[in-house]
Amino acid sequence: MIDLGRLPVDGGFLLGVALYAGASLLGGQLVAGRMVEQAGWRPACEARIKASVVARTPAAERPRPTDCAAKLGWLHPDIARLCHQFGNPDLEGPAEQARKLRRAAEARRLEWEAAGAGSRCECAGLVYAREAMIPFAVYAGSARLISLPEVEAMEGGLRAALDAPACLPFAGEGRP
Repeated sequence: MIDLGRLPVDGGFLLGVALYAGASLLGGQLVAGRMVEQAGWRPACEARIKASVVARTPAAERPRPTDCAAKLGWLHPDIARLCHQFGNPDLEGPAEQARKLRRAAEARRLEWEAAGAGSRCECAGLVYAREAMIPFAVYAGSARLISLPEVEAMEGGLRAALDAPACLPFAGEGRP
């Protein structure tokens, strides 16, 4: 155990330093939250995510005929008649159904991602503030005189935090 009586500084000084460091950490978190808010991060981030979702949304495909006469009937009229004789079966029925299901699942995933854009952006702001806790504590503790690179490059830090594992559940990962 450390004997405070043998240190070259007074115990009151150490207590003051500890209180100042704690207040700086708390103030740094408040400053980080307000700086993220003042930068307009959340609305811009939401708009960026929603634009990305719109860009990745596939265009509606024109339904194409998959019956026997349409697929093979063009080769010869007798083949078309043969197809009609057997009821003109759907040759790509299961494959087309699987494609429709896959497109519907992707559309639901993109909708879920767009709906969670606000939560994901808020998560990125919180993750960034937590990861840059010490630089923001120095920034707040020095009355904004000392600005470390993590504070200066806030936009880049927020974009990196957007892809943090903690925020990926809001990105539609692993959801239908």
